[in-house]
Amino acid sequence: MNMRKIGILCVLCFGLTFTSSAQSDKLDEKVGVLVEKLNKDIASVNQSLALTNNQKSQIKDIHIERLKALRVAKKEGFNKEKNQEINKKYYQQIFANVLTKEQKKALRELKGKEKK
Repeated sequence: MNMRKIGILCVLCFGLTFTSSAQSDKLDEKVGVLVEKLNKDIASVNQSLALTNNQKSQIKDIHIERLKALRVAKKEGFNKEKNQEINKKYYQQIFANVLTKEQKKALRELKGKEKK
């Protein structure tokens, strides 16, 4: 009987690990797309300003935290203002702590071109 319980627990643990891993893979993929889009946008203005691997890693970490915070906010009750507040907080971290002045300038130039 004890072996049966241990077997069931092992199967449950394996299932939870697999599910968690699959969600983590989806999150990593989604964040990777966001980081590459940002890199592509910056590089479209000036290729020499492309993100470094270190910057990509930092931005990826910030986006993961942002998406986790959005999930928590969604569980607490969907609120558009709260989501905007969360997004603003994490995007400010990227702009203030990760991007160089030149990269920020390139993004502003690109945004200015898109408005025209």
